[in-house]
Formats: sequence, structure tokens, C-alpha cells
Amino acid sequence: FPPVPEHLYVVSGVVSDISGDIVTIEADISNPFEELPKVRKVKIAENTVIVRMERKNPERGSPPGALSNVYIQSSGLRADIKQGGSITVTAGEDVKQNDSFTAKKIEIVVLPNTLPADTQRRKQTPTR
Repeated sequence: FPPVPEHLYVVSGVVSDISGDIVTIEADISNPFEELPKVRKVKIAENTVIVRMERKNPERGSPPGALSNVYIQSSGLRADIKQGGSITVTAGEDVKQNDSFTAKKIEIVVLPNTLPADTQRRKQTPTR
């Protein structure tokens, strides 16, 4: 396992709860040699920047592993943060040992709809 950096300003994880301006995440920190808080409570302040990072469908002919232009970035809203969704939170301070902190920026990872078009239509059309 690679060592966790001395200072930590960015934490990624899955949203486990949303209560008012507090978002609780299960942090993606996997280093068995260092005891770090797994559950983090993140406060959304008035000046917190929220962006949507929408993953593009891979283009045909792209070389395997090509990462250029993988995400389309757009403005996000607090309502875009969903339980079970993946987010990356940037803090204005070192939060390595903090189990709660205020977010400077929240990036919401939005995956493309992977269902074929005809399946999407069937889901929207009521059956009799």
C-alpha cells in the first residue's frame, strides 16, 4: 500500500447520509497501516462550490486507458448530492485526522446512463 500523504486536503467517498447542510460520507481511504477516520461529516457552507463531473461514454476508437476529456464539468446544486452517490470533497485545511470539516468544493461524480435506448423507453412506457 502506498503511504497516505502527510497532509490531506481532498477526501473521496460514497454519501451515506444527508441531513440539512451536513453530508456524511464513507471515505475511500484504504491504508491498513494508518488509522484514519472512515466516516466524515462534511458541512456545506454558503461559499462551498458544487460541481457535477459527468463521465462521458467512451468514444469508439479511443485507445484503451485514454483519460483525456473523460468528464464534462458543469455547475451543480446541493440537491444534486444523493445518498449512495460518489463525491470528492476539497477542504481549505488539512483534514487528514478530522472526522468533520467544511467543504471548499464538492465534485459530484455522475455516471452516464448505460442502458440501451430501447430499454430506457420501455422503463418510461407504462405496461398494461
